[in-house]
Amino acid sequence: MPPFPSEGIKPIFNAVKKAQRILQARGRLDMKVTVGPDGKAIKVEDFGTVRTGQMTETTQQVLLLTTYKPGMCNGTPCTMQFRFTQQLGGG
Repeated sequence: MPPFPSEGIKPIFNAVKKAQRILQARGRLDMKVTVGPDGKAIKVEDFGTVRTGQMTETTQQVLLLTTYKPGMCNGTPCTMQFRFTQQLGGG
């Protein structure tokens, strides 16, 4: 079972939407968050098409600060990836 944000996905979407209103970024956010067995993000990798550095950095910070329910490997919490994608600006 993969990791998932402890508070659900809505707080992440809301934070990204708030930043989007200010930055007016366009493209697709596509990020992989490596989540440790303790439910904390270890790193965030960007595979998206958003070229507004401030937008990708803001999203990465939000994802890094999020607490996750850890992924489960054979009933034990383990390091696994959570994928976050969102289309911005209709482009």
